[in-house]
Amino acid sequence: MPDFSVNFTHVALIALANFLLSWFWYSNLGLGKAWAHALKWPKDRMQTMSAADKKRMPLLMGMGLLSSYLKILVLAAFVAGFNAQSFLAGVMVGLLAWLGFTLTASLDTLWEGRSGQVLLINNGLFALTYSVFGGILALWR
Repeated sequence: MPDFSVNFTHVALIALANFLLSWFWYSNLGLGKAWAHALKWPKDRMQTMSAADKKRMPLLMGMGLLSSYLKILVLAAFVAGFNAQSFLAGVMVGLLAWLGFTLTASLDTLWEGRSGQVLLINNGLFALTYSVFGGILALWR
């Protein structure tokens, strides 16, 4: 039986790093402008948010943190289950998880009318985080 035990402190630290990296990725310092353009959002969208949208922001940020935690928790279980013990082995586990689950689910957004550019920007982040954080989790085992 595979060993799926994880270090919850490591998971929490990497989940926080994932959340912060995602925040940067979608900011104007990262790919936020290109992402917003691909989504056909108006340039002043953030300045013209409704009161209801602003009120939802803490919930959305909390859900982002929870999502980061769950993503890294499952990735850590995969790294442990595959017994990845080197950075490269962890990268491979992360890329397999991204390819098999995240990329395939993301492809469904094309049915929603989203552009290929949105898919590329989102999955650039996902491939980066799954691979790098998979590698780090393997080293920290």
